[in-house]
Amino acid sequence: SAKQFEADVNKAASSADNFANEIEEVGKSAEQSATGMKQGSTAAFELGNVMGVSLKAGAAAAVTAILAVGAASATAFVSFKNEAKRAAEILNTAFRLNVNTDDLQAFQFAAGRIGLSVDNVNDILKDVNDRMGDIAINGGGEMVDVFKTLNLDVAEFIGKDPISVVKGISEALKTASAQQKTQVFEAMGNDLSFLMPLLYEMDTSLSDAMQTARDLGAVISNVDLNAYYEFNSQLDEASTKIGNM
Repeated sequence: SAKQFEADVNKAASSADNFANEIEEVGKSAEQSATGMKQGSTAAFELGNVMGVSLKAGAAAAVTAILAVGAASATAFVSFKNEAKRAAEILNTAFRLNVNTDDLQAFQFAAGRIGLSVDNVNDILKDVNDRMGDIAINGGGEMVDVFKTLNLDVAEFIGKDPISVVKGISEALKTASAQQKTQVFEAMGNDLSFLMPLLYEMDTSLSDAMQTARDLGAVISNVDLNAYYEFNSQLDEASTKIGNM
């Protein structure tokens, strides 16, 4: 019928408008994110520029421009997706552990020098966080004895991030025997004693090892992390909406 035809036309027009709006939003996000990523992955930065300019010109222009980049575009896209996934993991882990993203990455890098994986490090920091939370909420737990043994004021550690707690306790243990150190670290969390070579046997301090990570460019800035995350989120959201049209 004429009414049905008119309704179908209006629906198609509405879908086209929505598609154009989605493309424009992703294009804006791409340009903004590309600027944020300038100090990070060159491939992702270039891809962001290509997408930012072409997406705003429309779907056909976007496809044409991105395909024109050829193999470099594919490589850049894979690189970007990998970096975006890593960025999301870092941001989420830092939030869960109550630690800033710079320190988390630097600590992971430093611990990697003694063979600990990112997952090992995250589990260690989670254990410290959980035990400190037990003290803060319940006033008890395995960590209470640690502070008593070292004659430390627990109030000065409550609310601190787990990396700061590890630094503070390791400093208090500097003159203790290896056995005492092991006992204390095991009370702090599973596998925490694995950090002892990093804390006591290397020719640089933990803080210096973490600074090396920053100096070598192994730490992605918080600005870049959020740029990757935002761009990827916008792209995924737009892809989903466009696919449902």
